[in-house]
Formats: sequence, C-alpha cells, structure tokens
Amino acid sequence: MFTQLNKKLTLSSSFKTAPNIGLIKYWGKWNEREIIPLNTNIGVTLNPNDIFTTTTLTLNPESNNNQLLINGKDFPISNRIERLFGIFREQILQSKSFSSNKYKNSPSDKSLGQLIPDIEKYGIKVESNNSFPTGSGLASSSSGLSALALCLQDILKTDIDVRYLSRIGSGSACRCLYGNFVLFPGVQLQNLDKSDQQTINLESKRCLPYEIESSRWLKEKVSIVILTDTHQGQKDVLSKDGMKLTWETSKLIQGRVREYVEQHIKELQSALEKQDFNKVMEIIIRDSNQFHATCMDTYPPLLYLNDFSRQIIKMVHIYNKNAKNIVGYTFDAGAHAVLLIHNDELVSFKKFLSEAQNLFTKSKYIIPSQEFWTSIGDGPINLN
Repeated sequence: MFTQLNKKLTLSSSFKTAPNIGLIKYWGKWNEREIIPLNTNIGVTLNPNDIFTTTTLTLNPESNNNQLLINGKDFPISNRIERLFGIFREQILQSKSFSSNKYKNSPSDKSLGQLIPDIEKYGIKVESNNSFPTGSGLASSSSGLSALALCLQDILKTDIDVRYLSRIGSGSACRCLYGNFVLFPGVQLQNLDKSDQQTINLESKRCLPYEIESSRWLKEKVSIVILTDTHQGQKDVLSKDGMKLTWETSKLIQGRVREYVEQHIKELQSALEKQDFNKVMEIIIRDSNQFHATCMDTYPPLLYLNDFSRQIIKMVHIYNKNAKNIVGYTFDAGAHAVLLIHNDELVSFKKFLSEAQNLFTKSKYIIPSQEFWTSIGDGPINLN
C-alpha cells in the first residue's frame, strides 16, 4: 500500500503466515544457493488464526539501511535475506526499462521504478512477530521468510514466482505458501556435476512446492497440539549447520535419502488417497523417528530431542495401544512435539494428557511448558 512520509511516497505490505511442520523430513541440500533439497518432503501447514508470524515490510525513503526486527529486537540480516533484497532491487531496476511492468496499485500508469525513481536506494525495514517460541525448532524462520517473500512480491507486482522467492529464504518456507499437506520436490539427479549451471537452473524451476489435494479430507478430522519445552531455549545447532554435519559424518543418512524417504512419500500419498487415517499417522511417526536416528548417528550427535521429547513419545505410544484412531507425533530439529489427533479422540486424549504425569512411576513426567492448540490451515492471510 502507498502512504505519505515527508511528501515522499512509501510502500509497505503485511502478511500473516503459519509454520509448515515437516512430516516427511528433508535434511540436506543438493544446491545450497538455490535451496534445492536432496529428497522430496511433505509438511502440514498450521492454522494462521491460532499460531502465526505477522510480518510487515516497509520501504523507507529516509534511510538506505536495511533493518530486521523480530519480536521487537534487532537481528542481523542473513545472507539469504540479503539475497532476497538483492533480487527485489534487481526487479525494480528492470521495471524502469519496461513500461508494461506498471505497478498495479500505483496512482498512475507508470512502473514502480518510474513512479519512484530512486526507490532502489530506499532502506528496507522488516518487522516480524511470532506468537510462538522463536529459534527453537518450530519453523519460525520458515513462516517469517514466507511472509517476507509474499510482502516483496506484493510490492513488486511482477511475474516473479513467490515460491522461488520464499525458497531462497528457506527450503521449508516455500511449503508455508499453501494449506493442508504440501509436497516440496527434491532433486531427481544422482552423481551429477553440481557446478552444471544449466542443470541447476532446470532443477530450480522444477523443485517448487504444491498442495497435495488428496490431503484435504484430513482438515475436518484433525486437531493439532504443539507441546513446548520453553526451558529448552534456542537450539545449540542450527538446522543448516546440522544438515551439513550429518552429511559429513552419518552413515545412515545416505540410505534414508536414497531409499527410505521415497518409500515414505509413496506410502503417505497412498494412505491419503485411501483416506486411511491410522496409516497416515504411522508413517508420520516412523519418519520422525528415523530422521532423529540420523541426527543421533551424526558425529558428534545432534541432540535435538531431550527428556521432555522422549516422555512425550512414550506417552503417545501408551495412549495408542487402546486408541481407535492413533495419535501421530513429529519432531523437527528441536524438542517440541507436534501431535496430530483425530477429532473423535480429542476429549479422550485431552483427559489422558491432563493425567499423564501419573503414568510414570520411575521419573516424574515433564509437564509441557505451553500448549498451542490449532488445526490444519488454508495458507497465508493477506493483511493489506
């Protein structure tokens, strides 16, 4: 939207996005610059009305400095975000040369670059706020970066693919652009020269996410709860560093990526098409367990799960012994648990959860610090 500041036109845009939680995980990139994953992966988008990141991007004519605020605090701008800003400025410069690329919401027929001749010099201010723990393995960076990509595209109003912009920020961020279950294709090539730019360009265009339509039946059947351990704080090893370390040291990761992940993808797609709830949950559980097995096989091991996580795993499997519809769990690169619960089990499971500490006699059950109840979402909300 246009606003007035000291008689100069300024632009801002705001979006609300929810995290997309990996269900079939990817852990490793075929191409680091283009964020092309080594394996196809699937995630579920949460409901942005319950758990969300709200991001506002403003172009500031009074400064040429960029600024990133997360939950009101200044954060350093990463190389990936700087690259997004670079693409943004390149698009503006191009718009000066092509009058057909006019800004759709401008008060004239001029392009954005022609309307504000020095706009490429404006500072970019990004303000992002999370309603859930930041930097602790709950995909806060992915929801924030998807919102940032949407803001950039909204201001540019060009044909640049927001899926690409979002993926440049974070691989899992591009999954946040859709609702329900979202599939993000991995590289299809084996033993190929990774410096072959033509091939990299082809794979970059192909590896873009899309909603799995056969997952829509789950939306009305599933509630989701995130059980957090706020004592954990921020992760000791960031995901991007953990991926690199796993590929350098783990013997299990090769087999997972080259065989088992594709098997999980096919099994999950088949279970979704058959609307087999229990099979869907079982596959999600098994993939989470296998992913963290590769983290443990990393040297030194990546200890994303802690005592809290293991108690939750134990608790869920105790419940599932007698449940008609099993509860699914998944853990990203952090201690927090994401549980998927059939609505027919909701009253029973909530009662079970409240009484869970009595189930463990040898050690006191670790009560979740916070519970975030939500559902499967429809994707981002435009706040403009």
